[in-house]
Amino acid sequence: MTEHWLPVVGWEGIYEVSDLGRVKSVARQHPHLGGVRNVSEKILSQGRAPGSMVVVLSRPGQRFTAKVHRLVLEAFVGPCPPGYIARHWPDRDISNNALVNLEWNTQSQNMFDRRAHGTDHESRKTHCPQGHEYTAENTRWSKSGSRNCRACQRDSNRRYRIKKIIT
Repeated sequence: MTEHWLPVVGWEGIYEVSDLGRVKSVARQHPHLGGVRNVSEKILSQGRAPGSMVVVLSRPGQRFTAKVHRLVLEAFVGPCPPGYIARHWPDRDISNNALVNLEWNTQSQNMFDRRAHGTDHESRKTHCPQGHEYTAENTRWSKSGSRNCRACQRDSNRRYRIKKIIT
């Protein structure tokens, strides 16, 4: 498989990103302490940040920590549409920043993916805070995607009706 490289948006001539999710510095010369410094081509090491892999991009007077998935999508797909985020799909592996594993999508879709893959901490819970089991019959999903216990909702409605009768 051939790896394709494109310039990092906003860092053209300094860094390039590949469709396999790697970032490299471009061989170049830049002013340094009254002279010229040679910079050789080098694959950047990636670090893990919460929810993504990152690299540090720098040029004289500026350092920037960039999410690799954003660099790949911006270079190969285009700018992020308003209201969208980078989505790792289909494998949900945040360390896999290959172009075939990325797309721009909504935060809502990303949350639904987390539940479908069982990576959302809420989806691993089997009981509500009051101890009722989350079953198909006892679970209600809101429009926002949150899960609610029907037994707790019935208890709450019952207490509300009693309170209204008394007052």
